[in-house]
Amino acid sequence: MGRVSNRRKENAYLGDQQTTLDEEADDSLPSFVSAIQNVTVSVGRDARLSCVVENLGDYRVAWIYKGTGGRTVLTVATQVITKNPRISATQEAQAWVLTVTSLTQRDQGVYMCQVNTKPARKQLGYIRVVVPPTIDDKASSSDVSVSEGGEAVLTCEASGDPQPAIRWVREDGQPLPATANASVSEEHLGRSLVLSSASRNASGAYLCIATNGVPPAVSKRILLSVSFPPEVVQQAGDVVVGVAGGVGGVGELRCRFWAWPRSKVTWLRGPREVNLTRRGMTAATTREEAAWGLWTSELRVKVRDVEDLGHYRCLVTNQHGDAACTFQLVEITTTTTTTTTTTITTTSTSTSTVAPPPHHRINPPPASTSAPAGTQPPFVPWRKIHDKGPTTTITTIGPNSVLEGAEGVAADDDPDLKHRKTPLRYFEPPTSSSSRLSASSLLGTCVAHVILVVLLFARS
Repeated sequence: MGRVSNRRKENAYLGDQQTTLDEEADDSLPSFVSAIQNVTVSVGRDARLSCVVENLGDYRVAWIYKGTGGRTVLTVATQVITKNPRISATQEAQAWVLTVTSLTQRDQGVYMCQVNTKPARKQLGYIRVVVPPTIDDKASSSDVSVSEGGEAVLTCEASGDPQPAIRWVREDGQPLPATANASVSEEHLGRSLVLSSASRNASGAYLCIATNGVPPAVSKRILLSVSFPPEVVQQAGDVVVGVAGGVGGVGELRCRFWAWPRSKVTWLRGPREVNLTRRGMTAATTREEAAWGLWTSELRVKVRDVEDLGHYRCLVTNQHGDAACTFQLVEITTTTTTTTTTTITTTSTSTSTVAPPPHHRINPPPASTSAPAGTQPPFVPWRKIHDKGPTTTITTIGPNSVLEGAEGVAADDDPDLKHRKTPLRYFEPPTSSSSRLSASSLLGTCVAHVILVVLLFARS
């Protein structure tokens, strides 16, 4: 209605073109070059109207305000006639500029640029003053409290020019609850938001936002509190809390519950209230930010003796009712099992037979390392052949004989052999197995006899 009323006043003053031009065709008289541009300005700001006149000569330009109370001369040329200090006039080439600073709604209206010809020539301009929205806190709702299931009414009153529109949203961005006239939605338009049956989920902050196209938009925050009795979060029976090590350990008991308004929380040990002034006992209740009316109460118990173990209860009470969390504080016994691992290492000794040395080297055969203690070493037969012309002598060296001694005996019998190296025939010793010793010795003896017979036949 305010916008339509202002537009009608403007059209009544200005007509269809919002200007009035002198129609005389005398080129020697002053004339207006262009129409005055109407302006729309927010309250508190400055407005300028420009009137361009050519062939002014000795004539003067005056600015006159035409309001509902009549006409008021504001300026003549650059001289200010009115006593309003916010009015001024300046000349910029052929333009005569009227400036009104710090506009108020009373400054809105028709302004006339007039040249003092006979008859007077005049031109009209219009200043529209718009007002950004404001919210009337006294006429609007403050924070609202209602019991669950009751009706909640939130009201917001705003003013401005043009008249502001009001919309409602939730501060946390969640959809609005269903109303009597609308289902769940992101926003609601209108000066009032009515929740016919408010649930606890409707609790929270609501914003009423007023806009009318003139910046800035404004908003008001209204907190809706839906009260309800305490309710424990997901508990069936006692919650068992273990304390490692028992005496000297610390147990932490946590009770989560829904309630609004904030309830009184009492921790009980058996039938008695926990003495929180005692050293090692602390309790704290905090509200969780993730949801409205969700709380956590925590009791820390430092176990000083076995009497601190047992049954605990968290009692939550408000004007709508009460609820309780129950706990069993028990000792956790840690059993340590020692496992001994025995590692058995088996060492195997292998026996190898060393190949016989080359001719003309006298080395004893290697001793067996695997022969059992107290076992007689095997007998190794050695044969020494003495060539004395047509006669051949065979000397058998026993197991305890010394080769050098045997060689010495042969040398004494035959002086020609003292400086002569006597070739020895080496027979490979038997293996370390006792079952094979006698067979190896017999085989060596047989081989030696065979070789001797062959040599005798060869010489003959």
